[in-house]
Amino acid sequence: AGLPVEKKGGKVLPLDRQVQLTAGLIVLIGAALGYRLNHWYFLICAFVGLGLAVAGATGFCPMGILMAKMPWNQKAGIGASCAGGAA
Repeated sequence: AGLPVEKKGGKVLPLDRQVQLTAGLIVLIGAALGYRLNHWYFLICAFVGLGLAVAGATGFCPMGILMAKMPWNQKAGIGASCAGGAA
């Protein structure tokens, strides 16, 4: 709406740590669901693992790009790669 946004001076985790934390939590939840409910939930773990492998091999990290666009990451100097650099 173009209104001013009040920002607090809190620290934001570096982008690579945000990606690692998010991926780890998704894998943990997928494993717990796969163990408790249905073995098909283990595909969540496989999907995240594939994404991490692709990011490591190519340097292209869709989760990092998505997280860089989140409101708490809208500060100068935060890029869109998993390493925290510019895209």
